[in-house]
Amino acid sequence: MTADSALAAYDRRVDRAFRRWVNKTLPPELRGAAFSLPYRLGYSAQPGWRSWRDVFGTPVFRSLPYLVGEGFPHVARVQLDSLGLAHVLLIFLALVDDAALDSQVGFSRSTNLIRRSLELELGARLATAVGALPGFWRLYRRMFREYNAGHASEPALWAGMESRYDHARYARDSAAKTAIAGLPGLAVALLGGATPAAVSRLGRVIDRYLVGMQYLDDAADWEDDFRSGRWTYFIQLHLQPGERRQPGAAPGAVALRHRSSISIATMRKRVAASAVTEEFLFRASGHYAACVDLLEEFTMPAFRRQASAKRDALARLAGARRQLREQQRDQFIHALRRCWSGDAAAPVV
Repeated sequence: MTADSALAAYDRRVDRAFRRWVNKTLPPELRGAAFSLPYRLGYSAQPGWRSWRDVFGTPVFRSLPYLVGEGFPHVARVQLDSLGLAHVLLIFLALVDDAALDSQVGFSRSTNLIRRSLELELGARLATAVGALPGFWRLYRRMFREYNAGHASEPALWAGMESRYDHARYARDSAAKTAIAGLPGLAVALLGGATPAAVSRLGRVIDRYLVGMQYLDDAADWEDDFRSGRWTYFIQLHLQPGERRQPGAAPGAVALRHRSSISIATMRKRVAASAVTEEFLFRASGHYAACVDLLEEFTMPAFRRQASAKRDALARLAGARRQLREQQRDQFIHALRRCWSGDAAAPVV
C-alpha cells in the first residue's frame, strides 16, 4: 500500500467512525444539524459532504494522528483510529466555538447540544485510546486552559483595545486558540514512548503549523472579517490610531463587532498599497520552515512534505505579491515624474 492510499484508508475509517457516532449517539433531531454544520460554517462547499476530506483539504487538520503515527509505528491501529475520531471532533469543536464567538452561528439549542456531545465523545475516545497514560491528562488540562484563554482574549483585539499588540503576541494567541487540536497527535507520541523532550518538540511543530495557517487565513479572508466586524490583527495594521476603537464607545468598553465609517473600498486601497499582506505570507512561510526544521528529529515523511509544500508555496506567493506592489509603486513614481516634467500625456495611475 502506498503512502497516499494508506492515508486515504485511514481517512475512510475516521469518516465511518464519525458517521457511526452521529447516527448512534445523537438523537434523530440533531443528526441533520450535525452533518450540516461544516457547510453552515463555510468549510464545506456543499451541504451533502461525504468525507472530512471535503471539509479539510490539509491532512494535518483531518489526519494528524496518522501523520504522527508514521514516526511511532508500534502504536496500534485501533488506537490511531480512536484518536483520529477524537481529532476531527476537537477540530469540529474549535470551529463551532470560533463561529459562535464571531456570531456566525447562534447559541441555539441544537448547536449547544451538538457541542456538548462533541466534548463527551472526544473525551471518551481519548480515554479509550490513552487510558491513564502518564503526562497526557496534564497536557489535556493545560491545553484547554490555553484554548479558553485564547478565545477569551480575542474580542479585546477586535475592539481595538490591544494597542501594544505585535506579531509575537499574535503567534502566542493563535497557538492558544488552536491548542487542543494537537492533543491526539501528542497522545500518539506518548503512546509510542516519546521522551518528554520529543513530545515538547512535536508540540512546537503543531503550534508552528497552526500559527502559519492563521497568518494565511487572516490575510486571505480579511474582507469577510472586515464586513462582519471581526477586526483581526491584519485589519488593525491597516487602521489609523483613531480608527481602532468603536465609534462612540466608552474608553473602557469592549465591542465584539464594529460598525465602521471606513468603506470596504478604502480598505482595499490600503491593503493594496501596504506591505502587510506579503509580511503575513512571509511569516506564515517562516512558521512552516520552522516546522520542517523541527521535524528533522522525527520520521514523519507525510507531515514533513505538507509543511515543506506550504513553506515553498507561500514564499513564492509572498515574493510575487511584493514584486507586483513594487512594480505598481514604480509606475506611479514614473507617472508623477512625467507630470512634473510637463508631459501632459502622462497616464493617470
